[in-house]
Amino acid sequence: MLKKIKVGNKIVPVPVPLKTLKQAMKWVEETFMGEESIITKVVLDGAEVEFDKPSVGRTLALTPSTELEVFVESPKDLCIHLLDAVSDLSYGIEKSLRLMAFHIYDGRHEDQHKNMKSMESDIRMTSNLIAHLNGIVDKTQMEMGPINGIDCLLKRVMKTFQETKKNQDWKQTARLMLNRMEPLLKDLVVEAEKVQMYFFTKDVNDQCELLAAKQSY
Repeated sequence: MLKKIKVGNKIVPVPVPLKTLKQAMKWVEETFMGEESIITKVVLDGAEVEFDKPSVGRTLALTPSTELEVFVESPKDLCIHLLDAVSDLSYGIEKSLRLMAFHIYDGRHEDQHKNMKSMESDIRMTSNLIAHLNGIVDKTQMEMGPINGIDCLLKRVMKTFQETKKNQDWKQTARLMLNRMEPLLKDLVVEAEKVQMYFFTKDVNDQCELLAAKQSY
């Protein structure tokens, strides 16, 4: 049975018999978490637990030597961190995009395949972060509208980008990067920072959904 759990920065002794991870998570929820809190990550013996595996809660037995760490955040803090990641990632893509586009336009596309692949991966990651944000923030929050609109436009642009690459129309690919992608990424940085400031100044804990983390296990 589990002897202690690390919740946030505190090591907490366990006074009740907890034999499985599912029991431990339920105890943490009932003992330490208010309705405004979300479990963002669980680490068991140094490895992050993947709750999307249906048998995890039943099969992971706990022993006195088990090291269990539970990361808890408020929806407000989690939203701020996600927006910060969206802003930083978009800024990084935008800053590297112009030089890449110039090289592609000049016929040096062979040298840019790795960079293009990395850019595509980063834009997908940005979209995934926005999707995660939408899973936390109340859908009635109008402040998320511009970010979601930019995300939708970026997805359309990326589809066209894939087509021009496939057709090896490199000049059109470069134009697309400069005329469509770059402005959208700049706008995304601005809008992410606006919403982040909104979350800094407003108490939005009661406007966030708490279902995702609690349904995971």
